[in-house]
Amino acid sequence: MNIRKTDVNVKMSATHRKMALSLGVAFLALTSGGQASAAPGDPEWRGAISEDWTNGANWSGGVAPSPLDTSVFVVSAGYDPVIDDNEVAANTLILGSPVPAKLTIRNGGQLTVNNVIIGNGTLNIGAATGENAVAAGYIDAINGIKFSNGAGQLVLNHTDTDYILDAPLSGIGAVNILSGTTVFSGDSSLFSGSFTVDGGKAVIAGTTGAASTQVNAGGVLQIGNGGTSGSLNSNIVNNGTLAFDRSDALLHNRVISGSGNLNVAGGVITLSGMNTFTGATSIESGATLALSGQGRINQSSGVTVNGTFDVTAASSAQIKDLGGSGTVIVGNAGLNVQNASQTFAGRITGTGGLGVASGALTLTGASDFQNGLGISNGATVNIGAGGTSGSITANLTNFGAVVFNRSDDVSYAGQISGQGTVTKTGANTTTFTGSMSGGQLNVQQGTAVFQGTLSSNAAIGAAATLVFARPTATTYKGVLSGTGSVVKTGDGTTTFSGDSSTFAGNATISGGTLLLTGALGGNVLIDTAGTLLTGNGIKDGHLLADVVNNGTLIFNQIGDYDYAGALSGDGRLVKQGNGTLLLSGEFGYTGSTVVEGGVVRLTAQLDKESDLVVNNGAFDLGGRDQEVAGLSGTGGSLLLGMGALTVVQGEDSVFAGDITGTGNFIKTGSGTLNLTGTNSFTGQVNVNDGRLAVNGALPGNITVNNGGTLGGNGTVGSVIVSNGGTLAPGNSIGTLNVAGNLQFQAGSVYKVEVDAAGNSDQVNVSGTATIAGGTVSVLAAAGTYRWTSDYVILTAAGGVSGKFTGMNVDLPFLAPYLSYGANDVTLTLVRNDRSFASAAATSNQQAVALALDASGRNTGLYRVIAGQTDTTGAAQAFDALSGELWATTGTFMVDRTRRLGEMVVGRMEQADIITHALSNAGSASQQTRGGRTGIWGQAMGSSNTAKGDGNAARATQSSFGFITGIDTLLGDWRIGLAFSHNEDKVQVNGRDSHATVTGSALAAYVGGGWGNLRTRVGGSYGWLDVKGARKVVFPGVSEDVSGSYDGKSASAFAELSYAASLGKALVEPFAGVNHVHLKTDGFAEQGGALSALGVSGNTRDVTYTTLGLRLGALLPVSDRAVITPRVSAAWLHGFGDVVAEGRNTLTTGKTFSIEGLPATRNALGLEAGAQANILPGGSLGISYVGNIADRWSDHGLTLGFSYSF
Repeated sequence: MNIRKTDVNVKMSATHRKMALSLGVAFLALTSGGQASAAPGDPEWRGAISEDWTNGANWSGGVAPSPLDTSVFVVSAGYDPVIDDNEVAANTLILGSPVPAKLTIRNGGQLTVNNVIIGNGTLNIGAATGENAVAAGYIDAINGIKFSNGAGQLVLNHTDTDYILDAPLSGIGAVNILSGTTVFSGDSSLFSGSFTVDGGKAVIAGTTGAASTQVNAGGVLQIGNGGTSGSLNSNIVNNGTLAFDRSDALLHNRVISGSGNLNVAGGVITLSGMNTFTGATSIESGATLALSGQGRINQSSGVTVNGTFDVTAASSAQIKDLGGSGTVIVGNAGLNVQNASQTFAGRITGTGGLGVASGALTLTGASDFQNGLGISNGATVNIGAGGTSGSITANLTNFGAVVFNRSDDVSYAGQISGQGTVTKTGANTTTFTGSMSGGQLNVQQGTAVFQGTLSSNAAIGAAATLVFARPTATTYKGVLSGTGSVVKTGDGTTTFSGDSSTFAGNATISGGTLLLTGALGGNVLIDTAGTLLTGNGIKDGHLLADVVNNGTLIFNQIGDYDYAGALSGDGRLVKQGNGTLLLSGEFGYTGSTVVEGGVVRLTAQLDKESDLVVNNGAFDLGGRDQEVAGLSGTGGSLLLGMGALTVVQGEDSVFAGDITGTGNFIKTGSGTLNLTGTNSFTGQVNVNDGRLAVNGALPGNITVNNGGTLGGNGTVGSVIVSNGGTLAPGNSIGTLNVAGNLQFQAGSVYKVEVDAAGNSDQVNVSGTATIAGGTVSVLAAAGTYRWTSDYVILTAAGGVSGKFTGMNVDLPFLAPYLSYGANDVTLTLVRNDRSFASAAATSNQQAVALALDASGRNTGLYRVIAGQTDTTGAAQAFDALSGELWATTGTFMVDRTRRLGEMVVGRMEQADIITHALSNAGSASQQTRGGRTGIWGQAMGSSNTAKGDGNAARATQSSFGFITGIDTLLGDWRIGLAFSHNEDKVQVNGRDSHATVTGSALAAYVGGGWGNLRTRVGGSYGWLDVKGARKVVFPGVSEDVSGSYDGKSASAFAELSYAASLGKALVEPFAGVNHVHLKTDGFAEQGGALSALGVSGNTRDVTYTTLGLRLGALLPVSDRAVITPRVSAAWLHGFGDVVAEGRNTLTTGKTFSIEGLPATRNALGLEAGAQANILPGGSLGISYVGNIADRWSDHGLTLGFSYSF
């Protein structure tokens, strides 16, 4: 074995090494612990002239030792030997036996030897004890270094930083490290002496079995050198630094004591001894220190964890302090910190808990240990340090202090208990979703939100906010103090039952209900969605705070209560429960005041913007004059005394309570105040604006002034209707009773509602009725009025005197008359001389109106029209009764018959070989190799819109159908027959009517020509089935009527054209004529007693001429297939019975003529399509067909086929 410096070669010659290794081992009596003596011929140190090992004069025999010597004895004599910067070798070195001796190897000197035996001697590497350290020398001790009798020493006092000693040590001796860094890499498990580090650094990279180990101040002992080896099996007295640096796991089960520090630099180091060292403990990143069993470091001054500190296997883990940024793993026994003062930025995790006995521990990492955080009296835990980190998830048992200090928003879900203080600081929002009980809550800065329960006393700083946000019901039993803010949010109810009368901050109720059964000072703001309930009818609350109420403030005290705070806002003030609520504070409240029980009194006036609601109990004005913005309620009493109450009623409301007193009641504002209670008020009532409806009793005298209206079905005292005032009995049609006298002054209005059933408004007066002018205004409901209708509108038991000077009625066809009896006034409505036709705006309306004018006045329909309340309703009735659907439907039937002729002509065009490319209507062409006989067919669909003309309404038509035929050639002429079928739907939405037309027809045709000149003629005959329905709606009438009838159609059509070739294109100008004859049967509509019409039969003849041009081409795609595109445009002109006339009869027996939408007079006809021959004699085609005019738009699509054989 050798002692060497890392990566430095030993300077011994190969010859010397070979000789040394070939010699045997001579331990003499030392192997059994005896004293050795030099045998004859063995070199023995004399040191006669110097310390130079190599000088033979210093040795017995005069020759320096060589590897051939059995043993070399170094004993005390003259100079102590030194091997200095040279290489020497020996077989066995015996140092200090039988007398003490020293050997020093320094400055790169090297000794190669098989065996080293240290008796009473000292082997110095570098310098001796007490000397200044120098560079180390090297010893190559192949079989190791043995201490023979316990008196020997190995001293390392050098300046090297990477010196390696790989020689194994054995026996009992002393190893002293004074300076430099020495790595012990050999197996020294048989060494049982002492190991002392006085200075420098000793690294145990092998196995050392020392009986005792001590590290003194300034010394470093490192167990392991970053690998998987290095152990020391002894107790350690550490007054310097003890380090562990392994890459694997190591169990150290001996005791570490002393005042030095412990450093874990690598590996997983487990301590199971009951250690007592008092220095600091540090765990570096990537390293783990674990405690198991009785293992402890509780007297260490503190633990800095940048790696992992694992106490899961410890039976009781305690430390004085905790710092660093690593990970702490706690088991069921937990971890206790005895005297904290540091910040731990890492994570504490595991199944156990954390306890802090004293001092202050700051946690800025994210910890998720499970078994709770316990804080003893006098201890503090800071969760966060004002930054964006620091959190725990465990429950808190707090008898000391815990501080939540974050700058960002964070949540804590644990439960907090104990008698300690919880402080929230930092500008952030901390949300507590668990509960907190006992102790003291201090909210110094930012916002603390409690979604769980809170029962601790709470002090809120001036810049802080405490939020109660539990969504369900909860009770806060604590005491609030401070000058900060308290906020109640959420839909639930939070009860304050503690005495917070000294609270001087601001409380805001932004949602849900705050129930006060304790006391609350400061200021309170109730937001729109919030409610403050003071008392609950079982327990009183004491509200000392000034209140801004924009939501709801409820007083529900058991007995009388005086609220002396200032009250403002625009919300609702509600009085519940028995007793009297006295509002004695400054009152600037503009919201509504609701009395649901007891009595409300004010020492000041309500703000005139306030609404007053009395549902039960009483509101006492105290005889003062008061103005309110509205009055409503379901019961209770309104006590006016001798005061005056002005109600500025802007919206309609109902008050069902009792108004008492002898003062004045004034109704103003545009709304209606409906009094439904039995009022006992006997003072003066003035209606100055809007409507006062009395549907109960109001005994006071009433004056209706300019702009005011008195109505209802109740009983009132004497009434004076002044100039500009209105009396309108009832709420619709009804009766008002006057228990006194009634006066109509000049300029007054008596508004009377009547209906066709003979009902009317009425005033019954127990005294006299004096009419000094005024106007009767009649409001008549639509209905079927008799020729003459009488209505008693006023009775007076004490007699009627005077007359009204004006009359008006809102019925355009009825005139009012008044007649006066001794005790009554009667209104008579009589048909006036205005004609119905005067209300008509179109010719169709005029026709219906004239027929109605000529009808009997006692007929139901006549009386309904006469009862229309305005000319608009009359005009609506005329349109609804016109039956124009049937005339407009005839126009669409004419057009459909015309279209049939065009489709037949189109077939003859496509079958004509000369004009093959110009074929119409989407039918596939006949191949030039086809036969003389053909079958053909087309399916078609179209949508047609005809605009209204200011008389008849807009109509639409949708049509689907098919046509098929067969024809053959006779010479140059083709003759054929065709059959068609169509389903058409007609909608006239403006008249709320519709019809369906089912039509079938037969057609015969012939076509041919002379060269390029072609002619085509034909005719058709068809059968039509029409069904329709109308909804007749106008004021007073809503009926459904329907009807059906048959019809016949016929047409004759012809076309002359000239086909010419222009290169690959074909062009064909053409002219045509098509005459359509339509005949429909008469019928009677069913279903409407008033509005069903008799519809006369009708005949129409319309002739159409066409003038246009066709273009086409033949495009062969193979020797068997041809594609034929084509396009055409034509001018279509119609004349004859273009206008759709209808002659209808009313249920009154009178007949009238109207017009539906006309057929088109001039239109542009367009066609575009293509067909393809798909097999000999067979083809398929598709075409667009359209007719476009100013008020006519028809667009269709046809798909066709043909086959010739």
